[in-house]
Amino acid sequence: MMRAFMSADASYDGIFWTAVKTTHIFCKPSCTARKPKPENVEFFFAPKDALFAGYRACKRCAPLAIGAAPPAWVPKLIALADDATERVSARHLIARSIDPARAPAASSDRSASSIAAHRSTPRRWTRAMNR
Repeated sequence: MMRAFMSADASYDGIFWTAVKTTHIFCKPSCTARKPKPENVEFFFAPKDALFAGYRACKRCAPLAIGAAPPAWVPKLIALADDATERVSARHLIARSIDPARAPAASSDRSASSIAAHRSTPRRWTRAMNR
């Protein structure tokens, strides 16, 4: 997430939001504002969470603007996580046209995490966006 934020990668808009502790502002990952020190950055999976934590919306990137839909691969990833009965590997993601580098918890041989272990995050994000 930090790499996507620091490079202002717009493909992550709607997936997560970043907040800067020193300014009390939260932004989309693609915000063009000057980037803060990494130790001053906090991540949220819903703008509502950032607001409840005391951050205000950035005036430059307008993270609360209507129409900030997640990328097309996110619903596929959520469906895959919901239907998973075993550990989801990069092979499963590629078979469904999902880039393993973009999947938030794609497991690999070097990682102990799995998408199934992080199922609550996408669902919580989906519920928050649909309210």
